[in-house]
Amino acid sequence: MPVVCPRRKIPDFLGPDLHPAQPNDDVSPSAWPSCLSFTPATTPINGDRGARPPTFKGDSRKTQAPYPRLATDYGAYYNLGNALSGLVEYDRARAAYLEAINFNDKVAEVWKNLGTCYFHLGDHQRELECYDTALGLNPRLSHALVSKANTTAAVFHNYGEALRLLDEAAQADRDIGKHWPHFHWWKAHYLFQCGELHDALCAVDDGLASHPEQTRLLDLKARILRALWRKDPSARANARTFFLFRLEAVPLEIPSLVELAELSAFDSCTGEVWTYFARAFGAAAQNDQLTPSDLERLVDSERALALAHHLQGYCKYRRARPLQLVQDSSVRNDSCGLRYLWVVFGLAYVDLLQKVPSKDSSLGEIVSFYRDIRCAAKQAIHVVATRLAKEHQCADTATKIAIMSSSLVAFAEAAFYESTWLWGYLTAANGVAEDIFTEANEQFIQQNDLSPFRTEVLDAVLRPLNDAWGLFPEKNAVTP
Repeated sequence: MPVVCPRRKIPDFLGPDLHPAQPNDDVSPSAWPSCLSFTPATTPINGDRGARPPTFKGDSRKTQAPYPRLATDYGAYYNLGNALSGLVEYDRARAAYLEAINFNDKVAEVWKNLGTCYFHLGDHQRELECYDTALGLNPRLSHALVSKANTTAAVFHNYGEALRLLDEAAQADRDIGKHWPHFHWWKAHYLFQCGELHDALCAVDDGLASHPEQTRLLDLKARILRALWRKDPSARANARTFFLFRLEAVPLEIPSLVELAELSAFDSCTGEVWTYFARAFGAAAQNDQLTPSDLERLVDSERALALAHHLQGYCKYRRARPLQLVQDSSVRNDSCGLRYLWVVFGLAYVDLLQKVPSKDSSLGEIVSFYRDIRCAAKQAIHVVATRLAKEHQCADTATKIAIMSSSLVAFAEAAFYESTWLWGYLTAANGVAEDIFTEANEQFIQQNDLSPFRTEVLDAVLRPLNDAWGLFPEKNAVTP
């Protein structure tokens, strides 16, 4: 049963599990030597009455043993440590491994697993000492070499030394990459961190040759190619082929769409640029109706490129808010409005990211930020209403009046809720203190600041519609 310590969750940017399990560690009782057995804690051992808190070699702390002591052999304590590691009981596992070392301090695997416990406990100095002891006993213990390499890179950021240790592990175990796909990820990632992009690409391709299903390797290859084709234009064809392959699997993957748009811009393929941008912005706004010509009317290519890099954040924001279905269902006879509404709000969102206050912002800065959001919402509604007027320019008067009526209600509601929600979302995401946010909100209520905003939004809806259609020539704007 090839199980030892499942490792703590490593942040995504660090990649796969840094500290691998030993392939031959067996925690099942059937694998224990037949001469070993647990002795109940109440049974005297070696003349003692019950189990005492053991003192561990190399560790000054005395720990109450949460298990009965054994009279002989390190093996049961070693398996016990593995079992406790499997339960994420790293402090108790450390105690078990130290007890095993008291019986036999010449087993490299025990020292390696003890080092892994220290990794999870945050004592990296002792961790590396344990790996060095393990490698002193068995210089070809590949798992100790890999664990030491990963800690050297992730904790101490010494990627060159980490690569040297991984090369030693590969020499010790020629098949390590075949049965262990993470090995290729680590090597490619550390080469990438060292700026060796071509070597990193070769390493990740080696991994994909053996493990084509590994999504982490595919994601890392995408990162490498993004950096590589900008540094070496000869890699553009390779990059384009790869990102087109990604789109075959996930047709609306925003990073791949944006990357293909940038590649097309570099090759001066203007039509392709807008095609990929429209799919990316449409995916971010959860709207598959957006056409390239629609988006081109809203923004120029340079601004679209700058904004495209924030689309992932806008996707996260859209998933966090439950208002869209309600607002979409309230906009009738309005295919253009639906097509534009959330895309234009998305453009406003990424512009506002440049102004987001921090946790140290003052009350005045928070209030000013909300006013910026409201201004962006009014501008967005004006753009949508203008496009709506053009789409229905040839409709009859009754249809135009119906569209105007429904738009006044739906777009005004959308602007109000969108601006309020966005204000709360971005201030919370950037750590603005809740008491300052609450005080700013109370200030708006006391000053009745929202009534003028509603009036301005109604004007932003009504003015472009009436200017285009001429339904009310004597009164073409809402008066406060």
